[in-house]
Amino acid sequence: MTLSVALAARIRALLSVAIDHGNPAALLELDASINLANGLAADESDRLVSDQRTLAASANEELDLTGGFSDALGRTISFVEVTAILIRASAANTNAVRVGETSATPFLAGFGASTHRWDIAPGDFLFASCRAAGWPVVNGASDKLRIANAAGGSSVTYDIMIVGRSA
Repeated sequence: MTLSVALAARIRALLSVAIDHGNPAALLELDASINLANGLAADESDRLVSDQRTLAASANEELDLTGGFSDALGRTISFVEVTAILIRASAANTNAVRVGETSATPFLAGFGASTHRWDIAPGDFLFASCRAAGWPVVNGASDKLRIANAAGGSSVTYDIMIVGRSA
């Protein structure tokens, strides 16, 4: 199996103002893109998982990055490093999707500590990459990514894609 991944993020904004004799404007753009080849070195990855998941009101789950996922081909996937992660909260959610925070063996993914977190509002997303070194995943030490429904009353649905290396 080979894997080829294109990561991209873009912000494009038009800033304008109406004045007496025209409408001056500035088009501002910031693009960031990375291509990851198949492999185990910097700028390479060989593992990918993608899933849509739903959590009940006030529920949480700990995603096991060392064997807790199957890829699109049905193979059990274990990460040693994560090079990119994208989590998108459904626009139909009422509650936010919470990423991070406490776990017995937390995968930190760039968080400074196991108590840090992101709350992803309905329709929003979290996208982060660490293409060169990768974020380490160590079985029994830093292998669980906690995802939670940030409130009660209704379930939340989210999409997640994780790219990484097996060694």
